[in-house]
Amino acid sequence: MALAADGVLRGDVQPLGTGWITVAPEGEAARKVALTPFTVVLDLQGEICKQGAIPHRCTAAQLKKALKSGISLYAKVTVRGGTVEQIEELIPK
Repeated sequence: MALAADGVLRGDVQPLGTGWITVAPEGEAARKVALTPFTVVLDLQGEICKQGAIPHRCTAAQLKKALKSGISLYAKVTVRGGTVEQIEELIPK
């Protein structure tokens, strides 16, 4: 599985071991990227976390827990310096 290059990916997000996720853009192979404690997670539906106004601002730890519990997440993932800078939940039309 290839590491994601810097830029923006849109696709299904899945957990991949400790500190890693995969992002699978439609019609493309999944790419792996590293989460950090500084990754910003913006949750629109309250499935990752529920505190604050929408979009809920969640932690990477909350994201990992939610993904392990089996939630489905389609998101815009911003990668910089080989790590995830921000994950913004998108609601498919």
